[in-house]
Formats: sequence, structure tokens, C-alpha cells
Amino acid sequence: MKCFRNKKMKFKFIDNYKHDNSISKMCEMLKLSPQGYYQWKYRGNNNPEYEREFLLLKIQEIHIKSRFIYGSPRITRILNNDSILCSQPRVARIMRDNGIVSNTKRKFKATTNSKHNSPVAPNLVNQKFDIEGPNPPNACSTDSINGIS
Repeated sequence: MKCFRNKKMKFKFIDNYKHDNSISKMCEMLKLSPQGYYQWKYRGNNNPEYEREFLLLKIQEIHIKSRFIYGSPRITRILNNDSILCSQPRVARIMRDNGIVSNTKRKFKATTNSKHNSPVAPNLVNQKFDIEGPNPPNACSTDSINGIS
């Protein structure tokens, strides 16, 4: 029958007329299985928008509790441990669509290696930074750069 667009419409039709006709005969006429009808009937609320909103609220709650640190892999693990089954790409997509980003701190990296046996460069400035007068005897000259034209 071409008047029904999808299985959901066929199942609703069967549900509306189940008191007038037998479910198995209607399923046979519509080329459906009775098991499929009963699965649809007792499945519960299977609304994708509702599920997406529910997941978004849970993701935001976990993200705030983690002080904005957790990303999609950790959030997915927490959701699955709480019996909310979803995939990591789905959580990542919901986070990306709603601008939820993890703020990770960079790991400390030492930039100076002071434990070496190499010779240390001599201190030419002698750490005398108190300048007295226009040209003190131990002052470093910086006007040689200004003279280049």
C-alpha cells in the first residue's frame, strides 16, 4: 500500500483499528510482522529530539562538574557507566554543535637544562643595572643599533 509513508504510520494504523480487526491479519496485509508491531508499541518514547535534548543536558551537567575539563571520550565513559548508552562520536557531535569545549592545561615543560657539564658563558654585564649619569663607565651601549639607517 502506497498511502503509508513509513512503518511508523502503518503501526499507528494497526493500533487505531486493533479493536475492529485482528492484529495478525492487518500485519499480514501491510506486510509487517506482529512482533514488529508489539516492539513498536512497547518501546516507549523513541523521539530523537527528546533523546538529543536529554543527552545535551547530561553532557552539560558532567562538563560543569568536571570544571570544563572533560572532553567527549571521558563524558561518553561517564554516560555509559550511568547506563545512558551512546557513542563517542555522537557525544562529540552534540558538544561541537553546542559549543562545549574542554579546557585542557598544557603540561609543564622545562625549557632550561641546568644539569649539564658545559661551560657557562661569562657575565659581561656584571648585573650592574643602576645607571648614574648619561654615560657611566660600566654601562652597556644600545645606541649602536640606532645609528643604522
